Amino acid sequence: MFEGHDTTAAASSFFLSVMGCHPDIQEKVIQELDEIFGDSDRPATFQDTLEMKYLERCLMETLRMYPPVPVIARTINTDLKLGEFSKPDFIRLENS
Repeated sequence: MFEGHDTTAAASSFFLSVMGCHPDIQEKVIQELDEIFGDSDRPATFQDTLEMKYLERCLMETLRMYPPVPVIARTINTDLKLGEFSKPDFIRLENS
């Protein structure tokens, strides 16, 4: 398996789902792409991707709402006390 295969597929699926649920946003993305490409059927260039500001923001917001890797783990190497909760050192904490 290739690294990133599942996360890319998950992100793409979530993005397409969000676009389907929000036709007004989808229309703005289409409008932006029409401004860049017009009636051309040429392939996208790197420079084109730099101009896709709204599309990039939509992708980033989708990743924020539906992260393909939703858990981040950290090891805390000192004692920690939060209110009445205390945690010994070198324990793994996760947030999502």
